[in-house]
Amino acid sequence: MIRQLKIIFLGFILIGTMSVLAHASGDVKYFSTYTFSCEINDDFSIFFQPEGRMYDDLNVFSYYHFRLGGIYEASKNLKYGLTYRFARSRSLADVWSSENRIELDLTPKFTIGNFKISDRSRFEYRMLHSRQDKWRYRNNLTLSTTANIGKHSFSPYVSNEIYIDFDNNVFNTNWSTAGFSKKLSDKVSLNVFYRLESIRIKHNEWDTNNIFGTNLTLKL
Repeated sequence: MIRQLKIIFLGFILIGTMSVLAHASGDVKYFSTYTFSCEINDDFSIFFQPEGRMYDDLNVFSYYHFRLGGIYEASKNLKYGLTYRFARSRSLADVWSSENRIELDLTPKFTIGNFKISDRSRFEYRMLHSRQDKWRYRNNLTLSTTANIGKHSFSPYVSNEIYIDFDNNVFNTNWSTAGFSKKLSDKVSLNVFYRLESIRIKHNEWDTNNIFGTNLTLKL
């Protein structure tokens, strides 16, 4: 029964990815992330995460950030995170701007059978260059499992993340993601994903973009 559920789960990922690829008509982007993590003890770890992003059909380097933070495992079913992010982004007019951001995460998580479910709430205080500071809320719901192909084990997952701008009280961005992670060794793992990005342009008008990404994680 569990094997059949996993096959159905992987099928939904494949069908869903093909479907959104067919409907996304905007930009093609690539997110490249590296995560360096270090366990301080059984409950607390710190990490450093640089990321770069290519926009305009992978032709223009338009964004990068550095994140430094800590994660506290309060219990088997709950963890907290506190992170500082420095980001730089390029506008359509080819002007770079900076942002300093504080991120507070609260993530309940639990297991049903062989499926893991997490529901991360993130509160962001955004200090924007030459603009008024803003608050934003992000919620990311993730469903993952484990699968085996021969001797190789990996973890496919699907997730959906929403962005809500507190200042304007509007839901303006949605990320729907399908991907998998795989341990390459005891200290190195790789996450590969496809993401459909939906951005609100007007009240009932949305723009969609295709995002491909990788995240290489190294445990120190």
